[in-house]
Amino acid sequence: MSHTALNGEVVKGNHQGIISKKEFLALNDQLKARFKDRKKVNKSNIPAVPLKGHLKCSKCSTNLTAYLVKSKNLWYYKCNTHGCKQNISATKIHQHWKSTLTDLQLDPKFIEPIAQNFILTLDIEKDNYEKDRQVITQQVKEYKKQIQTVEDNYALGKITEEVQTRVLADIRDKLFPLQAELAKGVFQLSNHEKMVVSAVTNLSNLLTMWDKQDLMGKKLLAKTLYPSGIVVDRENILYRTQNQNVFIGYIQDITGNYGQTKKRNSELKFNYSALVARRGIEPLLPG
Repeated sequence: MSHTALNGEVVKGNHQGIISKKEFLALNDQLKARFKDRKKVNKSNIPAVPLKGHLKCSKCSTNLTAYLVKSKNLWYYKCNTHGCKQNISATKIHQHWKSTLTDLQLDPKFIEPIAQNFILTLDIEKDNYEKDRQVITQQVKEYKKQIQTVEDNYALGKITEEVQTRVLADIRDKLFPLQAELAKGVFQLSNHEKMVVSAVTNLSNLLTMWDKQDLMGKKLLAKTLYPSGIVVDRENILYRTQNQNVFIGYIQDITGNYGQTKKRNSELKFNYSALVARRGIEPLLPG
């Protein structure tokens, strides 16, 4: 008998052996080798399956894992949910993903006007943010003055402790959210013109970008385009591009959905989850 709890020691059992000790040890070494190979395959950073961890099952929303069929040297993405377990060829997914990138690519003639439009939008947003911040700062000052007044009145005996506690609690309930907003920091974006031009230019070369990236670069690009993941549906031919990165949606609004996906008869289709829109600057595209 051999077990990890025995620290490598082999203990002879009382029953009659079916195989010799030498055969047993050889077989045990083979099983260990298989286990080591399996652990290597299950690592998250595998260049052959760059979308691993970003693909989601359309039936149960579970992140798909990946495995290698060694006899064919082919990778598959797989849902491990009990009762689901759909297997999808990595080759098919990667082919469709590249078609998706091609469909999303921006016509170069739109680069300059879109970049200028987005720079203008950023400038307006920054101006509005600074005005809002000035208003909030003034409100914070007023509430602090009110707090000082209440504390002075209590010290002079003009109000009771009960009134002081109640009034201060009311003022602080209004003050704290404003202070939290100011604590988020100022709107800072250095060299934003250069950044925007670079990001928009990248949108015209998505497929080339993908092919040139290393594993982490590909993961970053996929997450940037579809931050909440890519839902894979093998059975239903669905392709919905709404709820994608807000930067891409913004550009499509300007150009009239320049990159609207063409209908295909392929077996596999994606639909893409959204980046939740929030105030401020969303990630654009990796350089």
